Amino acid sequence: MIDSYQAGQLSGINLIGMQKHIAEVEVRFYKVFSVMQTPACIIDLQDERIINVNYRFVQVFGYSLSELINKKLNEIDLWVDNKQYAEAKAQTLDKGCLREFDSKLKTCQGTVIDARLFVDFIMIKERQCILVQIIDVSSNQNLTCVFGKTQRKLVTLLERMNDGYIMLDHNLHFLYVNYQAEGMIGKPREQLIGKSIATEYPLTTHSAVYKAAVKAKKENIHTSSEDYFPNIRKWTESHFYPSADGITIVFRDITARKKEEAMLKRSREDFKTLVENSLDVIVRYDRQFRRVYINPAIEKLTGLKNESLFGKTWYDLDNFNKEYADNWRKHCNIVFLSGKDVAFEADVPSVFGPRHCHVHAVPEFDQDGDVESVLAIIRDVTERDKMEKEMARLDQLNLVGEMAASIGHEVRNPMTTVRGFLQMLSQKEDLGHYVDFFALMIEELDRANSIITEYLSLAKDKAIDPKLTNINSVIKMVFPLIQADALQMGKNVIYNFNVVPERMLDGKEIRQCILNLVRNGLEAMGPGGTVTITTYVENDDVVLAVKDQGTGIAPEILDKLGTPFLTTKETGTGLGLPVCYSIAKRHNAKISVETGSCGTTFFVKFR
Repeated sequence: MIDSYQAGQLSGINLIGMQKHIAEVEVRFYKVFSVMQTPACIIDLQDERIINVNYRFVQVFGYSLSELINKKLNEIDLWVDNKQYAEAKAQTLDKGCLREFDSKLKTCQGTVIDARLFVDFIMIKERQCILVQIIDVSSNQNLTCVFGKTQRKLVTLLERMNDGYIMLDHNLHFLYVNYQAEGMIGKPREQLIGKSIATEYPLTTHSAVYKAAVKAKKENIHTSSEDYFPNIRKWTESHFYPSADGITIVFRDITARKKEEAMLKRSREDFKTLVENSLDVIVRYDRQFRRVYINPAIEKLTGLKNESLFGKTWYDLDNFNKEYADNWRKHCNIVFLSGKDVAFEADVPSVFGPRHCHVHAVPEFDQDGDVESVLAIIRDVTERDKMEKEMARLDQLNLVGEMAASIGHEVRNPMTTVRGFLQMLSQKEDLGHYVDFFALMIEELDRANSIITEYLSLAKDKAIDPKLTNINSVIKMVFPLIQADALQMGKNVIYNFNVVPERMLDGKEIRQCILNLVRNGLEAMGPGGTVTITTYVENDDVVLAVKDQGTGIAPEILDKLGTPFLTTKETGTGLGLPVCYSIAKRHNAKISVETGSCGTTFFVKFR
């Protein structure tokens, strides 16, 4: 049978940490406490003062609440013999409870009552207290009636609990199993009462629930654990409450919660893996515009360590760019104020020079719906922009080449005819005094023909005849012509050959490319300057480098290099470099430029 001790244990349930049930269980307990037919009071264990009494206590002893609350039992002259109070107190502290302690108590009117005391330890809002129940033993019939009603109410309360409730004796045998526990552990209570829980549900010594149960029993304290039970295939949250009679276990099924937690953890791990390995830079900013998260891609973009940026604003960095910082702050502030995402372009400073980036800033909301932080996804589009410029330039080259191809034949035929007649007329004796004019006209026709040839070199579908060729041999073949041009201009040209592998090259086109690059270098220098031609291998690429000692290329011209008809020379056609770019394209090669006040170097890399 469940005696008044269980009422104390019911209050103890409030300490199990189950926040959703604390208030409900406490209210139910006080309802039972208030309607108990036996006088009862609750005493704070620390200072031994009464913190609550039920209606029956007030009715039997005749004191008002103000005369009882915050008073000690021996202060209200309740005991006929104070020695009995001292003995009851000593036994309670020694045994952890008090059962059927006979004593004589008196009411405020002086009426003496033969009473039997039942005392249990309980917890009320994390305060250790004592529940004292007083039964008038002068009428055994009244005792049976009253206690029976209390027991039925307690049992009803336990059976309606949403949590499992099990009572064990000191030998860990089942004394009581409520309805919810019966359903959770999967066995009828009739098969469990009187049997050992260790036999019915054996536990490994390293399991969390085993350790919690042993600690509760050994140290006489409340413990809890979360563990998985393979035999019932459920996760449970268990709480253990030791007492003088054994141990009480309150537990709940948390399998659904654990599955949700596992799914959430997996989602977080997947998200972290995605973010940590993203090629885009991902940065989270708080409301003070500090970086509170940065993924590893930031190091590749800026060349700066993650640690040097974390927790700082744009203004906290050494040598920060105010215009850049103001731009970021403005757009992040828009997200904070509007709660909407924004996209913008920004030149991000880096140790490699500014990187042009596309930024998408999105809001992150807290539980109240306010923007808590801004997540910025930063994509480096520098190379994409270069590629787009390169494609636009090649499109221009192709257009010019296609136009030249379509009209070249029609233009060259009449030019050939005119040139032939000029040569014939120049040989007539009666026109001898016009020989110089004829020579000039023929020279200009040849120049026009060479321009048409350059036009045709721009066509993307121009046929080439590649053969395995060493670029050093191509340079040696054309070097005497280059050297003659240099000497005529009062300048120098030298070469520095390294051992390089052969590549599939069209010798005629490569000679044209070398001639154009070297002549550009010669024309960019003053008298006495030197052009250096170098070949070497870099990352399996064969590199041709042509370096001059000029004054460099202006920034506004540098971005437009390779555009048809772009020239800084008075007599130039603006087709020399475009032809080089077209030849490189047809050979799957790439041209890059380095320029400065001490000169310019063109690199042609053959893969």
